[in-house]
Amino acid sequence: MYDSLTSVMGVLTGWIAILMPVLLIWVIFYFSSKNDKEKYASMVEIAKNLENPSDVEDLLENFKEKKKPIDYRRTGVIT
Repeated sequence: MYDSLTSVMGVLTGWIAILMPVLLIWVIFYFSSKNDKEKYASMVEIAKNLENPSDVEDLLENFKEKKKPIDYRRTGVIT
């Protein structure tokens, strides 16, 4: 009784250990794509209500992600 339960628990532990990183990556990609879709939908909805094309261009500039270089001296990586 206990031997079969122990072997089943061992197999389940292995499967869980293998599937947890896969599930974690799937959740990250799912919510990232969902966020991008909602951002695009809101941008389209706002652009429909704007009449001036320059306002639409300003809106597109505001939605762009601006990446800044990492200063490793401030974070303490380089001393």
